[in-house]
Amino acid sequence: MRIDGSSPTINNCIFIENSANGGGAIFNYYAYPVITNCSFIRNVAQNGGAMVIHNNSSAILNNCSFTENFAQLGGALYNGSSGSILNDCFFSGNEGATAEPFSTALPVLC
Repeated sequence: MRIDGSSPTINNCIFIENSANGGGAIFNYYAYPVITNCSFIRNVAQNGGAMVIHNNSSAILNNCSFTENFAQLGGALYNGSSGSILNDCFFSGNEGATAEPFSTALPVLC
């Protein structure tokens, strides 16, 4: 899913075994999503196995789980030129060749 220049609310979704160059399940570009009660399982990407949060985006993630995602940079999340808020999120078994479970350029508030 590509979120470009918008602010969607995404609830109760399961993203499983997706792949992309950036953000196996979700790629955020100038976006401000609120994502709640979602699971990201075995997604694969070059950057951000489950999700990329990029170019002044800011995601709010509530009660989400990230399990067995893989990327070269940021096994679960890649947060480039962006800041995000994670509330009660669970990370397990995510792998990144460069950073685990996430890589960030700006603060991630947990």
